[in-house]
Amino acid sequence: MLKRLRKAHPILFCVLAEVVFLASLFVTDLVFTIALVLFQADFASIDTYLYSTLQELVGAMVAVLFLVRTDRAGLLRRRGSGFFNGLLVGMYPLVFIGYNAFGSLVLGRPENGVLQPAARICTFLVSMAMVGVAEEFIFRGVIAQTLLEHFGTSRAGVWKACLLSGVLFGAAHLTNILSSAPFGVLMQCVFAASLGTLFAAIYFRTGNLWVTVFLHGAMDISSMLIGGLYGTTTVADMYYFCDDMAEVTLEAGLNLNLSRGTTVFTTLDDPAAFVPCQEAIALAEKWNGANNGQIKIDFSIHGEYTSFLSPNLWDYLAGYASEHHLGMHVHVSETKAEHEECKARHGGLTPLQVLDAHGVWTGTRGMAAHCVWTEPEDWKLMAERGISVLHCPTSNLKLGSGIAPVPSLMAAGVNVTLGTDGASSNNNLDLFNEIKLAAMLHKGANLDATILPTAEVLKMATVNGAKALGRKAGVLAAGWDADLIALDFDQPHLKPCHDVMENLVYSAKSSDVVLNMTGGKILYRNGFFSTLDMDRIDHELEQALPTLFGN
Repeated sequence: MLKRLRKAHPILFCVLAEVVFLASLFVTDLVFTIALVLFQADFASIDTYLYSTLQELVGAMVAVLFLVRTDRAGLLRRRGSGFFNGLLVGMYPLVFIGYNAFGSLVLGRPENGVLQPAARICTFLVSMAMVGVAEEFIFRGVIAQTLLEHFGTSRAGVWKACLLSGVLFGAAHLTNILSSAPFGVLMQCVFAASLGTLFAAIYFRTGNLWVTVFLHGAMDISSMLIGGLYGTTTVADMYYFCDDMAEVTLEAGLNLNLSRGTTVFTTLDDPAAFVPCQEAIALAEKWNGANNGQIKIDFSIHGEYTSFLSPNLWDYLAGYASEHHLGMHVHVSETKAEHEECKARHGGLTPLQVLDAHGVWTGTRGMAAHCVWTEPEDWKLMAERGISVLHCPTSNLKLGSGIAPVPSLMAAGVNVTLGTDGASSNNNLDLFNEIKLAAMLHKGANLDATILPTAEVLKMATVNGAKALGRKAGVLAAGWDADLIALDFDQPHLKPCHDVMENLVYSAKSSDVVLNMTGGKILYRNGFFSTLDMDRIDHELEQALPTLFGN
């Protein structure tokens, strides 16, 4: 039947071949997903490249079926046009693949990035190669060859066959509109159409289908080795009403590092009887590790200056945190007055050093917020103890606290990440604002445009933050948490895009975020929240405001 259809209605045959090919990919996707559900498999553990390889293998089988049923299977093995002849012509793209792969996977990865496991690298290479095999078999071996035989080998016939096969190849990429922005998909279709036209011309000129297979695979591998995604999906907070915060955050689906802030302005006889300490312990017992680690509980000493009358509080909290492997979240040297008054009280010791003498940074995952007025000895201590600095540039500027010595901290080997501080000193809590401000602030303060390159700032906002919070996130790699955001680069202020990192740091806005995923679960997509009732939240806020602030 296929042979008769090809002869009588060649264009209809080509359209049918494309539809069946695309349908086979969709059906494979559906069957695979159903199988995972039935066997209760962990979706997050599935190697996506292995999955893609399976899809393309089915697509290649469909293409081979069309070739066999129309007596065109000889295209794959005819004399002078076989695999090894194609390999000879395609040798350059293979060398290019090797060079690009080595540079991107080994030399070009972030300083603290993680090289993908060898097995995943292999499945990635096989997957991209299979795309070349499947698509070239169907679009050049089946479709372009049919059109050439239909239009003839004259110059006009070749042009018609090239252009129409290219259009069909471009149209196939319209299926991506289900998961991407329409304009971006349209541009992809235009590019694919031009590429399909070129591949058809190469195939007609060489008579070797394997040449375009190698070229197609090389392009896909090379393009997929370029770029990366960065995002944050986790909140750290030190405040009151912690149970309510935990419940709401659990419902929303975000990750949360939560601590009950402790302050005391009197002398404590027994910290164990102090209500804030009891609340902190109860919080840890109830919530730490909730929902497979979605919520982590840390301990908190608000600051040296809000508890110096009872240093036994520091001993007590530090001991409990160390024994139960909790982090310690503390405000450190935020203002000059706080810093200098502490030194006056403790014989020249800084807040960081005083707390260290009480074991606050020993055996805990230390998080020191602000650190504006810290000194070189502090930096050395932070590096030795593994203390992370939570840099809050907007808050520090709004309150007139100063500018944290971030370049010096990083040079000393301290893990520096970004924070917003609270709404009262930040207003919009927009991390993209912090990213841009941090990137520019220290250049201006140090009169050096090379300080804090974009890659370093993005690390501060992603992998460095995850490290500070004790989470395996911030890197897109096997075995790491599937926490990410996606941005729509099809925006006027993000064009042209000469450098993705530059655009993310200096041009991107929070409104550009089109997807938020935490733990593999989509929480937000294209303006819709899947876990939050925003209408209800807005209504409750309107009802609460008069009570809180009056009319």
